[in-house]
Amino acid sequence: MSKHLLISKRRFYILSFTWGLIISLSGCIIAFLFLITGHKPKRFGYCIRFESSRLKGGCSAGIFIFSKKEPSMHLLCHEHGHGVQNCLYGPFMPFLVSIPSSTRYHYRNLKKKVLRRTNQTPYESIWFEAQATEFGEQFKPKI
Repeated sequence: MSKHLLISKRRFYILSFTWGLIISLSGCIIAFLFLITGHKPKRFGYCIRFESSRLKGGCSAGIFIFSKKEPSMHLLCHEHGHGVQNCLYGPFMPFLVSIPSSTRYHYRNLKKKVLRRTNQTPYESIWFEAQATEFGEQFKPKI
């Protein structure tokens, strides 16, 4: 990883469990449920991630990423970026990013399935999704 990261590992964990505690606690609960159902944690950047064949995409909650099996690098980076946003926005994260992001994701899927609309704007065309991808790209492994 680059020496010019937006946030250090230490600061990421401190902020996740202080300023970003609301989202991080929900992530701990979900992670516990994944653990007791036999899912094995993996690492990506500063985050702990879980994969499930039941998931279609991905979501993040604090230091945790929950995704479909064999997620793309873009998805992992994007979700890690939401973890960084949690450190930045803290208690405002649910209202500024999490709820709007989840609502938008499900609305886009509904339009795609029910209304058969395939000509939608790019996923990152809204500020919080573009910012998550931008923040997360810092954690993309160098090949």
